[in-house]
Amino acid sequence: MKPVILEDINVLPYLNEVEFNDGVMSVKKVVGKCPINIEQIFVTCGEFLFRKSKKVEENMLLGWDTVAKFKKQGGGFVLEEIVAGGCGTEVLPDETVYKTVVTAAVDTCTFVMLECGDSVVLAHLDRGRLSSHFKEILEFLPAENRVTGFCSYINDKQNDCSRTNFVRDLQKAYGNGIELCLRHYVNDSNPDHYCGHFEIGIYSDENGITQLFGDVTANPRTTDKSTQYHQFNNSYELQKFVLENFTANGCGGCIII
Repeated sequence: MKPVILEDINVLPYLNEVEFNDGVMSVKKVVGKCPINIEQIFVTCGEFLFRKSKKVEENMLLGWDTVAKFKKQGGGFVLEEIVAGGCGTEVLPDETVYKTVVTAAVDTCTFVMLECGDSVVLAHLDRGRLSSHFKEILEFLPAENRVTGFCSYINDKQNDCSRTNFVRDLQKAYGNGIELCLRHYVNDSNPDHYCGHFEIGIYSDENGITQLFGDVTANPRTTDKSTQYHQFNNSYELQKFVLENFTANGCGGCIII
C-alpha cells in the first residue's frame, strides 16, 4: 500500500473545512509548494484538530504530546497503549486496524518512531516533557530489546539541552539502528531557521515492512502564506533529500548511527 498524502487528500485531515481570513481555503498540491504554512495551521486550527489523537477514516491521527504503542496486524497497526500527556485523546486501545498512523503539524516538537518485532512506538513530543516521555518509551520498548527507529528533531536553543539530552538517551538505550534527522537549513546557524513536517507517520508496504512517510517543509515562519515542501514515501527518500539539501556538520542532516 502506498500512503495517501498531500496530492490525494488535503495536507492535513479536515483542513479543507477550515475558514481563513480570506474564506475557506481548499489545499491543493502545487508542485513543490503548499499554499499554507505550519504557523498558520497552529494559529487557525491547531488547538482543535491536532492536539488530541483521533480516528480519521481508516487512519489514526496521533495527537501532540503523545506516546503510543502499536501491534502490526492485518497489513496495518492496532493500538495497544497510549499516553496522551496534557492533550488528551479520542481513541483508546481496541481491535481497530489502522492503515496509517500519522501525526500533524510538527514544528518545534520531536517525532520518534521505534520498532521491535511486531511492536511499533510512535511519539510526538513536547520539549518540556521529553524526559518523562523517554521513560514512557522505555516502558513500551525495554532497552534490552533490539530496536530500530527514527528521530526527527531541531537544535536546542541557548541554555537548553533538553533535545540533545533526549537524543543522547535514545542512542544510549537502543544503540545502533536509530536514524536521526536534524531539521536545520543548509549553512544556516540561526537556531530559528529549521524545517518541520506537515505530516509524518507510518504505513505497512506490500511486504509487510513498516515504512516512514510524510514531508519536510521549509521554515514555517515565512512572510507569505506558502512554504516549500518535499514529500517522501520511505526513509530512503527522506535520507536522500536531506543529504542533498542539508549539511552534516551540525547545521542539519540525516545520520545513521
